[in-house]
Amino acid sequence: MSKATDCLIDRVRTVDADAVALVSAGTISWVRTRLGIVGEVRAPEGTAPEKAPRLVEEEVARAHALLDELPLDQFSRSDVYNLLLFVSLPFDRTMVPGITAELEARCADLSGSRKVLLWKGEAVEERLGPVMRHLRLVSPSGDPLRHVVAEQARDQLDARALELLFKRRLDESDIDELVRALGRERAI
Repeated sequence: MSKATDCLIDRVRTVDADAVALVSAGTISWVRTRLGIVGEVRAPEGTAPEKAPRLVEEEVARAHALLDELPLDQFSRSDVYNLLLFVSLPFDRTMVPGITAELEARCADLSGSRKVLLWKGEAVEERLGPVMRHLRLVSPSGDPLRHVVAEQARDQLDARALELLFKRRLDESDIDELVRALGRERAI
């Protein structure tokens, strides 16, 4: 494992203790988090600002190619839709006013992954932290499905009918009650 991944995994674990390193090469690394697959490409210190847009394009392509080399069985369908790539730059936004729009435009391209620019002084964990803290993985009741059902019921009749859906076997009276509840007009 490269130093880049070790660094990214350590930083991501400050907001997601269960994060797992996937792959890295040089200045590119990818990790799996509760949020999805998170990667980072780091432009080297001393990168000339005028060369940054081209470098970002090349490094993003390399990052995607590195991820593509992993076996497909390591990914779920939701992983494919939850790829987030941070593009870390060694200079402050104020240092490059002439190319800021071009860099942002390259990162606005959603092909391959969502991309977020990180300017000097910004950190992956600062961006992920608020999202991860508010990511509700378990409902307050401990039973997520029942919690959603309870929130959707507009009255006792709805609650009782929706609760029937949890029964292993429905008898005729249960089905009648369910049909009555679902057949009522809903106020919009």
